[in-house]
Amino acid sequence: MKLKTIWPEDGAKVLKVLGMTEATVKADVASLKDWLRKQPHLGPLSGVNEDKWLKNYLMLNKNSVERCKANLDVYFTLRWIMPEVFQDRDMKCDTMNRSFDNTCIAFMPGLTAEGHRVVVYSHFTPDPTDFVLQDMARRLLAIADLGMCEGVDRAGDIIIMDLLHTRVAHLAKYSLNMVRNMFQYAWKAYPERVAAIHIVNPPHVMEMALNIFRPFVKQKIFDRIQIHSNIECLKEHISLDLLPSDYGGHGPSCKEMNKAWQNKMIDCRDLLNTVASHKSNESLRPDVRKHVDSWTTDLGMNGSFRKLSLD
Repeated sequence: MKLKTIWPEDGAKVLKVLGMTEATVKADVASLKDWLRKQPHLGPLSGVNEDKWLKNYLMLNKNSVERCKANLDVYFTLRWIMPEVFQDRDMKCDTMNRSFDNTCIAFMPGLTAEGHRVVVYSHFTPDPTDFVLQDMARRLLAIADLGMCEGVDRAGDIIIMDLLHTRVAHLAKYSLNMVRNMFQYAWKAYPERVAAIHIVNPPHVMEMALNIFRPFVKQKIFDRIQIHSNIECLKEHISLDLLPSDYGGHGPSCKEMNKAWQNKMIDCRDLLNTVASHKSNESLRPDVRKHVDSWTTDLGMNGSFRKLSLD
């Protein structure tokens, strides 16, 4: 049986959690459409159902029209800031096959009472040879784009980071510019809410791993991190109905969900390439001080952790 990766039917629960009704959604979507048409440098939302897409974006932005407006600008501009992750979204090429084979990104079926969904991030092998941060970013933004098109199915994420196979060599591959762009721009363009982060099997380089992200992540997100010495501890915090079978839960395995997402992206390649064309027209931007060039000014953070002296 083909595993689902997006559950639009769960959207009703998310709408309730966010206090959204059919009437308020209709009014807010109309307001956003009117605003978008008045922005000479933004739009159109080609290749998608505009009303449905804007409804999903409103949900992603916690039912705030003003937040939507600010983040829509980033959404359209992100294609200029990070063009490498939107170009040729072929998820069955050799490079992406290797990414899916070595790194797991698995959204699990089921929601908590608060409307949160479990997502598992881990490496399937300690061998870092085929780990490429850019490919992982390409996958994450493809997942976000498909959610915008098909339905926002959660009010927040409960992230499980299983670091059993994480090695210093993995950390050395984290480009600081890529990390910065993902947290400062991509997260704003697709403002997923992080409800909790559970780190299991922490490696001896745990502090080093956290320090990669510390400059870019708000303290309130760090305050939501819980570190567990083993998988068994997770069961005290997360229902077995929401955990993958790898962790003793009732859900599909991480490999099954990871593969299901690859198949989903392969099936939706044309759609992914269509929404990748949602770019701002910087020549028409009213405020030249906010031109994309000013967004991507080098902050002196080029390179990666390869040059660090690692113990």
